[in-house]
Amino acid sequence: MKGLTQERGHDLHKTTLCFRLLRQQGYNVSAEIFRKLKDKNGNFKQELGNDIKGLLSLYEASNLGVPGDHILDSAGDFSRHLLRNFDSVEPYEASIIQDTLSLPCHKSLPIFMATDFLQNFEISMNLLHGCSRERRWMEEIRNLARIDINKGQMSAEHEINEICRWWEELQLPKELKDTRNQPVKWHMWSLACLQGPHMAESRLELTNAISIIYTIDDIYDIFGTLDELTQFTEAVTRWEYVGFDNMPDYMISSLKALFDITKEISHKIYAKHGFNPEKYIRKLWAEFCDECLVQAKWIDSGYMPTTEEYMKSAIGGTGSYIVHAHIFFLLGEGFTDEKCKDLLRSHPDISYLAARILRLWDDLGSSEVYIFHHFSLLKNRPTIR
Repeated sequence: MKGLTQERGHDLHKTTLCFRLLRQQGYNVSAEIFRKLKDKNGNFKQELGNDIKGLLSLYEASNLGVPGDHILDSAGDFSRHLLRNFDSVEPYEASIIQDTLSLPCHKSLPIFMATDFLQNFEISMNLLHGCSRERRWMEEIRNLARIDINKGQMSAEHEINEICRWWEELQLPKELKDTRNQPVKWHMWSLACLQGPHMAESRLELTNAISIIYTIDDIYDIFGTLDELTQFTEAVTRWEYVGFDNMPDYMISSLKALFDITKEISHKIYAKHGFNPEKYIRKLWAEFCDECLVQAKWIDSGYMPTTEEYMKSAIGGTGSYIVHAHIFFLLGEGFTDEKCKDLLRSHPDISYLAARILRLWDDLGSSEVYIFHHFSLLKNRPTIR
């Protein structure tokens, strides 16, 4: 990057594009290269404000900051403000600016952005890369991209049909009338985590597990009494449902689905990679249910946990650890008993931080829904005279 800034320091687009691509690939290049974009007063140079292409690249790069990259924070504010307030831009430029500000590359995935990019292909190539429309290779690339997108869409459609068919045959929504019934949404997790045509079967297996996470979460949140949930948790810990006579039928059906799915996934992983992860997956499900039960007890008793208590239990209750473990096993790389024990003993940062983000994001959404309904009730409440 040092050579790049010396050679091309005047080119905002090339500098920021190279920075972003290196960061995306895991190279922790320093953000200090952007210091040269500032004037003697520490502000970004005003002449940068006329470079739409450069500002778009700067905004994209600013989304790859890490703690301590304060200059990227200010670069994001600077580029966002200018891009939002351009006085006169062509309609095609305005469209690209709006798309970039609303959904930068780092906050989406290529498979979700491909169709929009293809629709604006010539415009994007001209604006961002200075390629004229006469170039024949552009048309060839666009045709290849269209074929690739169509294949991907056909594959995704087939997978979604398979998931919907499997979910309907499972019949859990019939027994749990108010449970979430969102197999397409759940499959988005798998499409994002396991990409490529070679991972199609693994995506289906992962979505099966994710669907059970949501079902069990609803059992603890909506359906079960505390006594029933205690029995359910014990059944998952013991990995059997025989002997629990007072357990409702829907819980028995859910347990059977959980046990069958875990056995099937573990068998396929063993057949493909020569390692059976079933005992580790069982342990993760037991931990997940333990945390869900803790929260159910809080609600039943009216106990208000401290922030530390809540976050410890709530993060484990997201199901994120289960998802990450399934991905680890389905990918089949570097299996050893010691690695698997480490996975259970101390969840790696990539798993813990993802679970923390999911927990806080989900709670934020739940809070907004609660506030909306709360004030709606107040607004519609009869006035006492």
